[in-house]
Amino acid sequence: MLALAGTSATLALADKVTQHKKPEVKDILTGVRQHFWRLLTMEVLKTLAYVAVLLLAVVVMALMYPFNRQISFFVAAVIFAVLAIHLYLGLLFRYPLLIRKQLSPLDALRHSYKLFQANKGSVFATAVLILVTFTVVDLIRSAIVYFADIDLTWLFSFLYLLIVVWSFIYLFTVFPTL
Repeated sequence: MLALAGTSATLALADKVTQHKKPEVKDILTGVRQHFWRLLTMEVLKTLAYVAVLLLAVVVMALMYPFNRQISFFVAAVIFAVLAIHLYLGLLFRYPLLIRKQLSPLDALRHSYKLFQANKGSVFATAVLILVTFTVVDLIRSAIVYFADIDLTWLFSFLYLLIVVWSFIYLFTVFPTL
C-alpha cells in the first residue's frame, strides 16, 4: 500500500512537471488523496487482465496436453508471451490517461489500448526505450558486482528509483504527441 501511495504521489508530480507547473510539497499529499484508490483499482484490473491471459494459455495447454506434452507447453508459452507483450504495450499509457485525463480506471485501460492500436510503432519505440534504459542500468550493476565485488545495492536502488521517475515523466511527455 505504501508503494502504491508513493506511485500516486510520483505520478501526480510527473504530471505537474510535464505541464511545466512548479511541483510543491502539498502536491504529494494531494496526489495520494486524488489518485490512490483509482490507481489501486486500475492495478487490480490490469492484474486480472494478465491472469486472463495466463488462464487462456493454461487452457490451450490443457487441451493440447493429451496429444503432445512438449508441444502443448511450448504453444502455451508462446501464446502467453505474445499476449502478455501485447497487453503490456496496450496498457503502457494507462497512467497519463488516469492522471492527466482524469479517466476512470477501466476507461484509462481501454483508451490506453486504443492508443496502442492507433500508434503501434510509437508505443513500441517508447516501451523499448524504457526497457533498454532499465536493462543498461542492470547490466552495469551486474558487471560491477561481478568484477569489482562491491555491494552498491543502495546506489542502484536509488538509480532504479530515478529511472522509474524518469519513465513516468517520459510517458507523460510522449503521451500528448500520440
